[in-house]
Amino acid sequence: MRFTKLLAVVALVGMGNAYAVTLPNGDYCQIFHQSQIACSKQNSSKLFTIFVGKPNNQHPSQNFTGMSTLSASPDDSMLYFEAAAWATSGDVHFLNLKTGKVGEVSPGELQCVIQKGYYKGDLVIQQHRYYAQGGSYNPLLIYSPNGRQKGVLANHGYRAHLTKTECESGGKTSD
Repeated sequence: MRFTKLLAVVALVGMGNAYAVTLPNGDYCQIFHQSQIACSKQNSSKLFTIFVGKPNNQHPSQNFTGMSTLSASPDDSMLYFEAAAWATSGDVHFLNLKTGKVGEVSPGELQCVIQKGYYKGDLVIQQHRYYAQGGSYNPLLIYSPNGRQKGVLANHGYRAHLTKTECESGGKTSD
């Protein structure tokens, strides 16, 4: 299914085991049964399944079940979602809406896709990391869509959680 002119995500609504992204033109995509993504055009009750995930217990980064946290790129090309992977972390994946290609971005929990500013289109991902001397922490990191870490947005103990507005603007409350 191809969408046109996706400008920004206007709603991210958790609904039990289903998560939805509503687009400005009224179209929306939603996760069902923690393993499927379906989309619908504005004013239509008919959903089109565009991706069905398969389990992979041998390679956690290739597991496409336990899906959650659906978010969209600012330009209509990608959906991003988190899938179950490891005991301490999920794995963030992309789904190209034009080609249907699916791939991994990075281990971690997807917080949001930055919708404006210098990091527009990049992802905020929280990762579980370990200190060399023992213990762990959970920084918020900025990743490019191709999986390259660009920087630390917030470290443990300091702004470890951002509001939706702060997250989508790259940690800022205004431009």
